[in-house]
Amino acid sequence: MKAAKAALEGKNYITSRGKKITLKKFRFFNRHLSRARLRIGAHDFK
Repeated sequence: MKAAKAALEGKNYITSRGKKITLKKFRFFNRHLSRARLRIGAHDFK
């Protein structure tokens, strides 16, 4: 849940499941996206 909130606040780096993830390469997020590259909580990132 903390990772999803950080991502939505516009942070460049988040930690999810013990891994550091860079969000600079992700352009779109929504509650549901087809072929999402990353899923955190109820949000998909593409």
